[in-house]
Amino acid sequence: MSVKRDVAAAALDMEGDSKRRNGSTQQSTSEILPQKEPTEEQKNRMLKQSKRMKKLLASDPAAAEKMDYRRRVGMARRDDDVPTALQLFTDIQARNIDVGHEGFNALIALLTTFERQAEAEAVLTYMREKHVPLTEATYVSMMRALALGSKLQKPEAAEALLDEMLSTGQRPRLRSYSPIVVGYAQQGKINAAFQLYDKMLTHKIEPTEVELVALLKVCGEARREGGKEGGGKKVEERFYRVMREMQELVLEPGEGAWEAMKEWFATAATPAAEEVKVTSGVVIDNKGVCGECGQVLDSIDLTSQASGELLTMVEELVLAEPARAGDWEMFKSWLEGGRESARTGWPEFDVVVDGANVGYFQMNYAQAPPHVNYEQISWVVEHFERRGKRPLLVLHARHVDDRKIPPEYVGLVRGWRERGLLLVVPYRNNDDWFWLFTTVFKGGRTLLVTNDEMRDHHFQMLSQRTFLRWKERHQAYFSFGGHERGGGRSVKIEAPAVYSRCIQGPRSMKEGSGKEGGESWHLPKAGSEEWMCVQVRRKDGEEGVNEEK
Repeated sequence: MSVKRDVAAAALDMEGDSKRRNGSTQQSTSEILPQKEPTEEQKNRMLKQSKRMKKLLASDPAAAEKMDYRRRVGMARRDDDVPTALQLFTDIQARNIDVGHEGFNALIALLTTFERQAEAEAVLTYMREKHVPLTEATYVSMMRALALGSKLQKPEAAEALLDEMLSTGQRPRLRSYSPIVVGYAQQGKINAAFQLYDKMLTHKIEPTEVELVALLKVCGEARREGGKEGGGKKVEERFYRVMREMQELVLEPGEGAWEAMKEWFATAATPAAEEVKVTSGVVIDNKGVCGECGQVLDSIDLTSQASGELLTMVEELVLAEPARAGDWEMFKSWLEGGRESARTGWPEFDVVVDGANVGYFQMNYAQAPPHVNYEQISWVVEHFERRGKRPLLVLHARHVDDRKIPPEYVGLVRGWRERGLLLVVPYRNNDDWFWLFTTVFKGGRTLLVTNDEMRDHHFQMLSQRTFLRWKERHQAYFSFGGHERGGGRSVKIEAPAVYSRCIQGPRSMKEGSGKEGGESWHLPKAGSEEWMCVQVRRKDGEEGVNEEK
C-alpha cells in the first residue's frame, strides 16, 4: 500500500508525483497504447545522445557508467519498478557509483511512495556516508513517509528530520510542514499539531485547506474525548481560531470542511446549554437570505491592507521592465489626482470596462475585421450610462490611434475622449494591468466588466487567495441579446451576487467565538450550489439537542 495521497495530492507537490500511480500495479502506458513512430527530430536527438554516450564511454568510462545508472534509476522511478530500483542500489553500493543527489532522491521518493521505509532509510544512510548533499526534496520524501505512513505513522521522527533540515539553513516549504501537521492531527496529538502549525506560520508559509481541515478534525476529536490533550476552553479557542483562518484563506471549502464542522457541532461542549442544528443542502436566494435560518449573508470585500498588497503586486509586475516606469507614474498620478476635490478633468466612475475584451467578443469568425468591434464597446458603455452608472473605458493606444481607427468610428472614439470616459493605455504596456489596478484602487463596489477569466501568467503571479476573493466581488460578465429599436443590441450583465460565496460565521468572530447568545455558520460547497447552515442557540439550562436533516 502506498503512502496516503489524499493529503499529498492537495498539498505536497513532490517532484514527479504526477507520474506516480497511487501505488497501483496498473499496466504501463506502453502496454496499453500503441507506440507512436518517433519524429525525425526525436530520431535525430536520440542519435546525437547515442553519439555523445559513445564518445563519453570512449573517453571516460566511469562517467558514462554514472550517467547510465542515473538514467536507469530515473526509469525505475517512472515505472514504479521497486525491484529494479533495489537491484540498482545494490549495484551502486558495490561499485561505489555516484548518481548524484538527483538519482538518490529518485530512489528515496520511489521507496517511500510504496512504504519501503527500511530500504529508503538505507539509501539515506548511504548518502550521509558518501557525503551526498541532502536536499529539501530528500527530507520531504522521508518526512512524508514517516508522518503519513499507513504501516507505521511516526510524525515525531518526521519532525526530527525537519529540525535537521532547518539546521542546515534550507528554506522550508509548505510540503515540508504539511504532512507532519496532518500526521499529528490524525493521531489525535492536538498540542503537537498546533505547535508545529505555529512554527510553520513563523516561516510565513500560508496554510491550505488540507492543514486547516486536519486541525479542525483534531479539535473535534479532543472535544469529544477530553483528557490531557484537549477539551474545555482551550480546544474551543483553537477551533474558532482555525475557523477564522479558514474564512480568510478558503473561498469554497470541500467535503472535508463540511464533515469537520458537523463533527464539531455534533458534540456540544455543554449539552445542557446549547441547541445545535446542522442542515445540509440549504439554498441562498439572490438577496443573500438563507432559506433555513433567514439570516442575510454579507458581502465581504478585501481589507484595506489586502487591497494595498494586491496593488503593490500589480505594480511590481509592471515595473519589472524599467522602461515602463514613466508611463506608470503618470497613470498613478492621474488616479491619485481623483482624490483631490480641486482636480479637474478626472472622471468619477463606478464601472471599469475592459474595452479590448468587449471589442473582441465573438470576433473570431472568418472575414472578421482586424480591429476591435467599436459598436460592441459603445453598446456596453451606453448600457451603463442609461442606468445612471459612470463607466470608465480602458483601451490600449493601438485601438484609439486616429491613424488605425476605421474612419466611420473616429468620431465615436473622439466622443469617448471628450466625455472623459476613456483611459488610454500607452504602448509597451499591458492593458490588463491598468484596468485591474484602477478597479482595485477605486475600491468600494466598483465593477470590472470583462469575460477574461484572468488565468494568464501575470495573474498567476499575484496572491491567489487575495486575487480570487477580489475577483469574486468585482467581476461582472457580459453578453449581447437581441437587436434593439433604433439600432444596437441589448446588453446582458451578470454582476457579482449581493453576498460573498465564502465561509460566513458570526459577525463577532473577530472578537471571539461569538457563542454568547448563539451563533450561526454558513459554508458553501466547492463545485455545488449547496450550502450548509449551522445554528447554535443558548438554552439557558435546557437540555441540548443535536439534529441534522
